[in-house]
Amino acid sequence: MAKIIKFNKKNDNNKESKTKENGSENSKTLAFKNEKEKSVNIENIEDSLKEAISNYIKSVFAVKEILEIEIVYKENKFTIGVLGGLVYEHKRRGGPFIADFIAECIKEKNNIRVIEVAFAEGEPDLYMSILKTLKAKKALPKIEA
Repeated sequence: MAKIIKFNKKNDNNKESKTKENGSENSKTLAFKNEKEKSVNIENIEDSLKEAISNYIKSVFAVKEILEIEIVYKENKFTIGVLGGLVYEHKRRGGPFIADFIAECIKEKNNIRVIEVAFAEGEPDLYMSILKTLKAKKALPKIEA
């Protein structure tokens, strides 16, 4: 058998009123932030993509610092396909390194989330898998030589 637990209604009402007061202030600031973020230019999308991918690479791979990153991207609905190259410093090896990568990202509420990143030389199977996925979703960018 289960026990029935009763809570004091007076305490719950006070907590709710406090959260309502705080929530109204938060909703105003959120609405103000969203109005600013709605006017997203292509340059802002590219910068936010670069930042999201560089943060992902620094946290997942043994990369000390990203010196330069160049990307080409294509959007299709919410999926963003990214092909790029980067120059980085390795955590345990000296000198700069150059790597080509592919990334699959998702655009959600003016925020970009990185799903997967794979390097052409390091993970060729995963690289080809992401390439085929982006091609199927029609989000694979074309590189003009």
